[in-house]
Amino acid sequence: MNKAIFTSCDKELRINDAIIGIQALGNADGILKDNTKDFKKIDGLNIIPLRETQ
Repeated sequence: MNKAIFTSCDKELRINDAIIGIQALGNADGILKDNTKDFKKIDGLNIIPLRETQ
């Protein structure tokens, strides 16, 4: 939880996005998200977009 709080403050993320992102760092596959812009702020996180951006 401390890492999520630090990430939230350091990367200017909402705490809920930081918690989800930090948890996803431990997942070898990454995170499957529709809105990827905020999660791009988390270094090392593999983001798998649900849809291609236009």
